[in-house]
Amino acid sequence: MTPEGRALSKAAPSFTAEGWLEADGDAVTPKEAMARAGFSGKRGVRQADWQGRRLVHLSGKAALDNLENACRDGALVVLDTAAPRGFTGDCRLYDRRSLARTGALSFEVSGQIRRAREEAGQRLWTDPPQRKTPPEDRTAPDPDPPEGAQ
Repeated sequence: MTPEGRALSKAAPSFTAEGWLEADGDAVTPKEAMARAGFSGKRGVRQADWQGRRLVHLSGKAALDNLENACRDGALVVLDTAAPRGFTGDCRLYDRRSLARTGALSFEVSGQIRRAREEAGQRLWTDPPQRKTPPEDRTAPDPDPPEGAQ
């Protein structure tokens, strides 16, 4: 979030981007918000300065190829896929696995990191369903047991 409004690292998926902008009361399109001062760099390797640190958003086919170079000097790195198991680097990494737990994030000019789930509250669709396996004695019997079985 900048003084001019939310700066987006990319315009897609537009549903998510439009949701953030609408919640801000901002009437611009995601493409216009992406053009705001804040993020720079080529598609798939967008970066911004945030609280004196480099914030890098890696996306697309070359995201993993750019990970090692981006994950240095204490940067904040947002990766749209899962980082390789055991990957280490000098950065705070938000990959697909960690973002599945936190949900979408907003890095505010004030230094605050906000989670979309905190803003939206507990909803049926915000967390993965908790599956329970019924106890054996509560499972339905086989309606057509094999011949000879009782």
